[in-house]
Amino acid sequence: MPPTTAEAKAIIAEHFKAADVNHDGKLSREEAKAGMPEVYKRFDQIDARKRGYVTERQIGAYWEAKTKEQMQKENPIWN
Repeated sequence: MPPTTAEAKAIIAEHFKAADVNHDGKLSREEAKAGMPEVYKRFDQIDARKRGYVTERQIGAYWEAKTKEQMQKENPIWN
């Protein structure tokens, strides 16, 4: 069973904190590669503004959008 939004946000926060080695509130491509490989794989989609970093909030928003998209594919009644 997939995590609830609150559970997912807690997991993202925990992983983000561990991956943000310089504690600046942002993950560079290198930090993502080392600490959050799934974020690294989707870095360009999450970093839509092409700033060269992603924030915990951006990662959470991306996860939520993808979850909703998946739910709609599996069961269109979620629209």
